[in-house]
Amino acid sequence: GVALDGEGDPVLRAGGKRLLLATDWKVEAGLLHGDVALKDYELVRSARPMWARAHFSTAHYYDLLLGRRREALVADSSGASGGGIAGDAQAHALAEATVEAYLECLATSSKFIFQAMPRLLTLWFEVSLLAPPQRPDNANQGSNSAATSLGRSARSGNAKAAEKAEREKEKAKRAGGTALSELQQRLNELVSEALSRIPAHMWYTSVQQFVSRVGHPDPAVVGLVVRALTRIAVEHPREAVWAIAQLLSALNEQRRKVGSEVLKAAVAQLSEQRRKDERDLISNSRYLFSDLIKNAQFQTNERRCHLKLTRHVNFAQYVVPNSKTLTVTLQPPQ
Repeated sequence: GVALDGEGDPVLRAGGKRLLLATDWKVEAGLLHGDVALKDYELVRSARPMWARAHFSTAHYYDLLLGRRREALVADSSGASGGGIAGDAQAHALAEATVEAYLECLATSSKFIFQAMPRLLTLWFEVSLLAPPQRPDNANQGSNSAATSLGRSARSGNAKAAEKAEREKEKAKRAGGTALSELQQRLNELVSEALSRIPAHMWYTSVQQFVSRVGHPDPAVVGLVVRALTRIAVEHPREAVWAIAQLLSALNEQRRKVGSEVLKAAVAQLSEQRRKDERDLISNSRYLFSDLIKNAQFQTNERRCHLKLTRHVNFAQYVVPNSKTLTVTLQPPQ
């Protein structure tokens, strides 16, 4: 035994790179599949645990397996899956492994951020929207049989058997929903932990994805979205304000509520950090957006007109919202 710590050993670095390239090629060519491919990816990660490409290739392969499982469930006309991936234990395991691998990739490096981050958030939001699977017809028949047995047991005076049959009926009814809720809770836990571990500028690259999900029906997911937007606003207030403050003028009440919550939390944290300029920038953004909307709606035939803006807003604090100022510039990987 040599310890496979990886990054400092040139032999392990070269060997891990060759193995990853070979594994990726075999997977793409359809020559390697399943547990054999996963073991090769695991060996590469053991040899080079801090190599982002190893984690990204692993995540991509898990994602591929999840897609194939989804296709298989769609093609299954028997309905035994009980509602697609929502009721499938194998799909649940693949979804969790995919999210974990993407998060490890992002925690290691920003090299694959524009591939990993959007896919990670898309999968998380997709799973969080799944509803408990509907029971197939054969399960309903089983319930009817259980109900019949329950009636017979009750008529025969066997109270214990009747209670047992009722418990089995309720257990079967809740089984699919419980597995799905456990998966959703687990993914929420993974994202929650990653929000503290992965730098804020990496989450900022997908700020619009977070903004688009502020009306999510799951309060736990909304809480994580608020937390992510708050961290982005605190770490990068001048850039993030243009994406977040728009919520304050939204027509939807839920979006306005979340926007106010993010604004309040960001202002509180900036005040604690004694960052007065950034605090005022975030706090006054509601007035800035209100003025911009009013002036955009103003129409006149006059060649000259005067625009009335809120006096206490320091417009010099805000960056001009264009692609150059609002796009993250990443340092080249070492």
